[in-house]
Amino acid sequence: MQYDSHVLTLRSIFAAAGADKVDFVLTPDAASTGAGYDYVLLEDTHAVTDALAEHEGISNVEWLKQSLIAGEVLPRSEEHTSELQSQ
Repeated sequence: MQYDSHVLTLRSIFAAAGADKVDFVLTPDAASTGAGYDYVLLEDTHAVTDALAEHEGISNVEWLKQSLIAGEVLPRSEEHTSELQSQ
């Protein structure tokens, strides 16, 4: 199953990033408002719900990978931030 291998890959990435806890949900709606989470990573940032739009930690897996490569938490790009605000 592709989903299973995708989840295993993400678990490896989160473990490398030092995450204490990771929750997986199938849809952005299932993440509710993201309250209680530092980051909410979406596979497709165009799928941000109205409830999640105000969360400051919304980003995508590409951002996570680039942060790992850089060895630090990178700021979200201006393009990404304005993309989220326009939705």
